[in-house]
Amino acid sequence: MKKTLLLFAFCFCLLLPFGASAQGHGHGKGMSPRTPGHNPPPKIEEMVSDLSVTQKKKLLQVQSLSRERIGKLKAELGEVRDSIRMLMRRDGDNAKALYPLFDREGALQAQIAKEMYAMRTRIDAILTPEQLKELRQAMQKKKK
Repeated sequence: MKKTLLLFAFCFCLLLPFGASAQGHGHGKGMSPRTPGHNPPPKIEEMVSDLSVTQKKKLLQVQSLSRERIGKLKAELGEVRDSIRMLMRRDGDNAKALYPLFDREGALQAQIAKEMYAMRTRIDAILTPEQLKELRQAMQKKKK
C-alpha cells in the first residue's frame, strides 16, 4: 500500500510540469503574443526617445532575426512536448523513447534562453549608454 501511494505521488509530481505546458502557458503553438493575458514584446523604438534611423534599422533587423530563430525553437519545443505527452499517456515503460525527449526539451529551452540573451547583447551594442539607461528605466516603469 505504501509503495503504491509513493508511486502515485511520484507520477503526479512528474506530470505537473507537463500539465502546465499543455494548458498553453507561454507562447507555444497556437499562441500569439497578442493573446489576452500575454504581454507583447516591448518596442524599443517607443521606449527610447533619440534613436537614429540607422539604430532603428539595426534594432529591427536584430529583433526580426532573433524572433524568427526563437519562433522556430519554440515550435520544435512544442512538438517535443506533444511527443512527451503522448508517450506519457501510454501504458508500460516508455523510458527509452521519453528520456531522449526530456533531454531535447531541456536543450531547446536552453537554446531559447541563449538566443534571448544574445538578442539583448546585440541590442545593448546598438544603443548608447544613455539610451540603455533610458530603456532600462522605461522597462522598469512598464513592469510596475
